[in-house]
Amino acid sequence: MGGCLCGRNAYQITGALSACSYCHCAICRKLSGSAFGAYGSVVRELFEWQPTPEFLSCYSPTEITRRYFCRQCGSYLLTEHDDEPDHLFVSLGTLDDTADISIEYHQFAASKARWHTLSAELPAYSKWPPE
Repeated sequence: MGGCLCGRNAYQITGALSACSYCHCAICRKLSGSAFGAYGSVVRELFEWQPTPEFLSCYSPTEITRRYFCRQCGSYLLTEHDDEPDHLFVSLGTLDDTADISIEYHQFAASKARWHTLSAELPAYSKWPPE
């Protein structure tokens, strides 16, 4: 389970997250208000809103992405990306239980905040990780 801070938007994931990562692109830094965004990929069919959200808003920073957030509390919940239509990218900070989450890599490390130091334990890719 997961959801926003005020509880008006909740979701259930019935499978495992994959490709958990820190994204250092300028959009994710602005969206998170921090040095990076933390995301995990989930197969779309394994994600379900509980119940259908009434306080969900969408922002499209690019032509191929849609970012969903709570219009009451502002929590950024997930992203849809046209290049990966079968997956959703969940904001890891909105999960209720993160015990099984393991970050695999940094992406868009070339555009990281100058004041932030990357952890050396994780691979860092200048843009997207290799497929």
